[in-house]
Amino acid sequence: MGIHSGLDLRPIVGVVYGAGDTVDLLLVRLAARLSAEGVKLAGLVQHAQDAPGRSRCTMVAEVLSTGERVRLSEDRGAGARGCLLDHGLLQHALSLAEEGLAGADLLILNRFGKVEAEGGGGRALMAAAMSLGLPVLVAVPWRNIAAFRAFAGELAQEVAAEALPGLLAGRGFALATAAGANGGRTSPAIDR
Repeated sequence: MGIHSGLDLRPIVGVVYGAGDTVDLLLVRLAARLSAEGVKLAGLVQHAQDAPGRSRCTMVAEVLSTGERVRLSEDRGAGARGCLLDHGLLQHALSLAEEGLAGADLLILNRFGKVEAEGGGGRALMAAAMSLGLPVLVAVPWRNIAAFRAFAGELAQEVAAEALPGLLAGRGFALATAAGANGGRTSPAIDR
């Protein structure tokens, strides 16, 4: 299984990205555009927010079915050198996302991250979506590709971020494209 650029109608689309790619921004823009087009979304996209008086970010997930924002990171104090995921807050956000599956057209999940690679996190949410016949779109960091392949197997198609607009258009979701936000590569964007 490799990264494809053509139309493939497998139930899971893994958007594979490397270090330095702006996948969070890509998914936020994609979700905004699809929502504006009337697509009913479930799932989570991640926003990094500056934390006043802190040297690093605060991770916040947006629940796509409601627009509610839920903090995902522990508050480690002013001297912290990085974000640390709070597993309880992640489970709360995933529960809220699962409530939005009924009536949704698509599940977007911000990350097949370390927690998912270790067997937890959003795996159950993806399985629940597929049991309802919903397609799943999830960002997959290259460092977790082996675990993603073991989890999804032949149910998944891997795509590079720049191939995502064409793939979604082939599934009936038309998107505008713009270069820039992803280091000059083409990426879905909301109308400017």
